[in-house]
Amino acid sequence: METLLTVLTCLLAVFAAAFLAWRAGRMSASTSAPVAEPEAEPVSEDKEEAAEPAKPKKIDDYATELDEVWGKSPTLEAARAAAPFREAVAAIAAAEYADADLLGYARRGGELVSVLALEALAARPDHDADAYQKALIAKIEDASGTQREHAFAMLHETNRSPLVPAVMSLIHRSLYDWDDAEAAEALGAFLEKRRQAGETLTFGQPMPKLVGYDRDNFEDIFRRLPESLVATFREEMKNSQEDQKWQPFISAFARILDPVVDALDDGTPLVETPELVKAAATLEAMLIGGETIRCPLLLGDEGCGKSALVRLLVKRLQAAGYAVIEASGPDIVSGQCYLGDLEKRMRSMIQTLEKEKLVWLVPSLADLVHAGKTRTSESGVLDLVLPALMRGVIRMVAEVRPGVLDKLLGVAPRIATVMTPVRIDAPGARESIDIAASWLARHRGERGATLTATAAQLNEANLFADQYFPAASLPGRLFKLLRTAFHQAAARGSGSRELDRALLLESIAATTGMPIELLDEVRPLDLDALRSRFNHAVMGQSEAVDALVARLAMMKAGVTDPSRPLGVFLFAGPTGTGKTELAKCLTSYLFGSPDRMLRIDMSEIRSGNLERLTGSPSSGEANSLASRIRQQPFSVILLDEFEKADPAAWDLFLQVFDDGRLTDSAGNTADFRQSIIILTSNLGARVAQGVPLGFGAGSAPDFRAEEIEKAIADAFRPEFINRIDR
Repeated sequence: METLLTVLTCLLAVFAAAFLAWRAGRMSASTSAPVAEPEAEPVSEDKEEAAEPAKPKKIDDYATELDEVWGKSPTLEAARAAAPFREAVAAIAAAEYADADLLGYARRGGELVSVLALEALAARPDHDADAYQKALIAKIEDASGTQREHAFAMLHETNRSPLVPAVMSLIHRSLYDWDDAEAAEALGAFLEKRRQAGETLTFGQPMPKLVGYDRDNFEDIFRRLPESLVATFREEMKNSQEDQKWQPFISAFARILDPVVDALDDGTPLVETPELVKAAATLEAMLIGGETIRCPLLLGDEGCGKSALVRLLVKRLQAAGYAVIEASGPDIVSGQCYLGDLEKRMRSMIQTLEKEKLVWLVPSLADLVHAGKTRTSESGVLDLVLPALMRGVIRMVAEVRPGVLDKLLGVAPRIATVMTPVRIDAPGARESIDIAASWLARHRGERGATLTATAAQLNEANLFADQYFPAASLPGRLFKLLRTAFHQAAARGSGSRELDRALLLESIAATTGMPIELLDEVRPLDLDALRSRFNHAVMGQSEAVDALVARLAMMKAGVTDPSRPLGVFLFAGPTGTGKTELAKCLTSYLFGSPDRMLRIDMSEIRSGNLERLTGSPSSGEANSLASRIRQQPFSVILLDEFEKADPAAWDLFLQVFDDGRLTDSAGNTADFRQSIIILTSNLGARVAQGVPLGFGAGSAPDFRAEEIEKAIADAFRPEFINRIDR
């Protein structure tokens, strides 16, 4: 035991000595040599974080910094001349703001933000002068106070061409807003600057159309201004009042067209092609260019450019000193209640047209033929006008479609002798695309949104327009798609957007109501989900559902016949099996609402009574099937109980099922190529007692498909059945 204790004591002593020696060595090393710091690990370039770029200052930040300078300046000129203001304008002009964005700030920004945006745009030498001037005009019209004063100043400084007529026309549109001391002061300062610049203060030519209260309102404004600035305006108003004594009578039933600018009725640019200019010059010569008056009858399909040509013609006539009035047949007949009223109005109108420098524009010649006819009088407005046309004493321009003219000549053959038909041919695809490119380049945008497009994108838009809007001619159908694209771009906010495929598909979907997945060939169409949706809505109709789903798959693949309706189906079966409900379900999927389904009860179509289909020129055809399809060609048409209609109606639909077209009683053509037609029938239902849910098939022994098919074959001719898809 003692030996063990001795050994343990020795071991402890050894360990203690070793520990003390180790500790003494550590202390010595720390005092004799400094410990080297560990070498920093090299940082690779990939791990090195890039310095975050400084964000550019916003226009709002500049406006905030200038708020004190702006508020303390006694006048607008002093604020604009301040060094901080000029520096801010120069910085914004040099910044990477797109011109379209600056125009957006100018339209919708606060007072100082708007002023800075307009100043910065003016400082850029390559800015769009037309868009800038339109923004200033809009600011003058809509704004007030300092913003209006600044817009006047910028308009004067950035333009050398005559500006006073455009400003007076602007004031004419909102006279009540200018009968104010502050507004009159801003107008007076602008007029004084223009006079000092050498511009004549005038309304311009042609003189604006002024009625009595317009003159009174202008006089209220002129009383606030020096006589030296308004003397010419007062003299022009006095002279025009003496020259236009016919206005109160004509304006009671007709529209006196305002001076036409280089824009269409919707404010979009008017593209003057060489062909349009040449045609307008020819029409002008026919009306006022010689001793003999020849009244042109413009003959062309929808969308071929008649409206643009008429717009250009009106501009030339007004420049030549002629006023243009627009009146349709219903306009002239309106308010004529008693016997002889219409004849009296027409005599006075013809005398006025003969004596004054007036040109009568008729939107639709067909309206004149039937307007005014009653059960006791077979004379319409055209019958009352024909003698004056034959004498060549009045100037009239009318429009008509080719098919309608053929019908009119059968009713009033003298039209061909008193008017000169002028055919308006639609431009080709290449020319239409060039027109669209020019139109886009000159378009000022919509609610701050602008569109840009390459030639390839415009070509794709033209192909889409040809596919989905074939009823209209070029360039009308292309412009219809572009206008919708502008609306879609504006709905997403201001700024510039490219006319890409996505925007085109959005625009087509907005116009037609069709779902994007059916229009876009890239997106998949889930046929199983579609089949489940239809089966859930209407139970027990698997055969009919499969037929509709298969047709939708063909539409998606683009393999339907473009010369026929998208689909023609005959649903046969007893009442209450869901034929109408399935048609509504299809309409809801295709066009977003069951209200887009057009339902015609064919049992009401009897012999000699086809007006619900083709309309009646004398009684109007607003609710006829042809008229409703022209208004909305993308529809599902349900022809209920088709077998009960008169066989004449069956023959009428032969051309619809085959060519996708129906000509109404007035000669207008309705295009059914974008519609799906569903016929329902109870044929064979009497042999199917106690049938299950569904139609066209069943498990009951007394409900057999061959019996239904035999009943259909007995009722309809083979050529009719062959035109039905399923």
